[in-house]
Amino acid sequence: MEGAGLARKDFNGTNSIDFFKNRIIFPTKCGPNVVFMSGRDLTNKSSRKYLNIPGPNDALINEDLLYKKPPYVILTEGYIDCYTLVQNKFPSVGLAGCNRKKKSVVDKLINIPKIYIMFDFDPNGSGDKGAINTAYQLCRRGHKQVFICHLPHNGLDKTDINQLYIEIKNGFTGIIKDVLINSTRPFHETDEYKKMEYEEQFKPISYNDMAAADSIAVYEKYLQLQVISNKYLRCCCPFHGETQPSFTVYIGSGLGRCFGCGLEFENGRDFEEAFLAKQTLERMSGI
Repeated sequence: MEGAGLARKDFNGTNSIDFFKNRIIFPTKCGPNVVFMSGRDLTNKSSRKYLNIPGPNDALINEDLLYKKPPYVILTEGYIDCYTLVQNKFPSVGLAGCNRKKKSVVDKLINIPKIYIMFDFDPNGSGDKGAINTAYQLCRRGHKQVFICHLPHNGLDKTDINQLYIEIKNGFTGIIKDVLINSTRPFHETDEYKKMEYEEQFKPISYNDMAAADSIAVYEKYLQLQVISNKYLRCCCPFHGETQPSFTVYIGSGLGRCFGCGLEFENGRDFEEAFLAKQTLERMSGI
């Protein structure tokens, strides 16, 4: 159980405790295999709404749908929104937040004829930003039928698919169909896409959604970083054996890069995911 990431030692290091205690567990499957798990807090007391098992996640939620070659899919944020649509007979796959910018995940959608991106409506605009960045990645890979959908929010500060279903169960299917019908302009034809494409000629678009200071705090949990200048920190890379430090963390952006093995991390969250996965594999292998 501990090797699989489903249990962990308590603070005294003597007893095993449930990693997903007081959480509902959502498995991500590829074929018959469970490749990832996430647990949603049920108490509303945890600082983290979702808790993921350590390890890389390159799978989409309900990914097996893609092998059936549907004429379109609705791309959502997270498990509950995805399964709410599936329950109501809509072809949906979901992104587990932290993997939305991974090329390997986005590329799985390239051969789907139409993609409707239906993310949350929230006051800080993070849902819209995520939808735009995801649509941009798909369009830059040549997809011409990507549409960003806008959920009706009726004056509410925040709306997601599941919340909409809870409030309007009887009319939910009709509302989603109307949202799809009204999403007629492909993203690559929008001013937003043209602006991003223009800016990328001079400065690569970053999909980093984590503040640099927060990223550095994560790196420092696991690494003995040394200050080299006011621009970057450095230490020996934890992913390959070396005696001369080559793993560099950039203070201004939170980007981590090893000039020895070539690994690169957009932010501290990406680094932590890979580092914990490495530790898990080492435990399972008895290294």
